[in-house]
Amino acid sequence: MAWTEWTAPGQLRVLLEGGPEDVSPEYLSDCGLDSQVKVPHRSGWEHYEFSGVHREHEGGSLPVFHWIYRTRVAE
Repeated sequence: MAWTEWTAPGQLRVLLEGGPEDVSPEYLSDCGLDSQVKVPHRSGWEHYEFSGVHREHEGGSLPVFHWIYRTRVAE
């Protein structure tokens, strides 16, 4: 089955670039293109923002989000 940009109401498949090497480049987000994507990772969050670019991936056109910074979970 080919990837499509929207998978279910309120969910968006995105490609992630930059950040830690062990974060999957494919992510299912519940935000829109005008919001940051926050990915939980190793006791913190990796933050990504839409780059303005879409890329062909597995038969679909997916928005590309670039890594911008990391935050830690407050204890």
